Amino acid sequence: MEVVLLGKNGSADETLRQTWFEIKTIMAMPLMCGRAKPFFVSPIVYPHDCLTTMAALPVRKSAAPEPCQHAVHRALEWMQMLANDKSLTMAKIARSHGFTRARVTQIMNLRHLPKEILDRFRRLNTPEELRPFSERKLRRLLSLGTVAEQIQEFAKLQKAAHF
Repeated sequence: MEVVLLGKNGSADETLRQTWFEIKTIMAMPLMCGRAKPFFVSPIVYPHDCLTTMAALPVRKSAAPEPCQHAVHRALEWMQMLANDKSLTMAKIARSHGFTRARVTQIMNLRHLPKEILDRFRRLNTPEELRPFSERKLRRLLSLGTVAEQIQEFAKLQKAAHF
């Protein structure tokens, strides 16, 4: 391909030659992910000393995973934070923890469980103890009419969990 650049007086001052190289690419189409976008697999040009360079880099240790925290524990923690800091809002909590405001509201609604149930959750810490009490089951407890019904249903959950 040849491009001619004209000077100020209209004459052909310079000629720019440009060559087009044939590049073969392989494009991947993810099938299992509904919203995944296609991506290019090849060609990826690596420097000849790429592996040596990568081997010389320091190995970063990943941060320790966040301890298992049940939604009730989060709600109790956030209640304490809101009580201690009057300028704190649920929107600020959502931003700082990476949740939507609606999700924070969902979790904070668990604070309306009866005091006996919340006290029981303060003593549960291990994943094995928390597993039988899913957030969905606890939200169903909230939909029951009276506190006595909520406590009775929670007792059934505990019994089913062998506590």
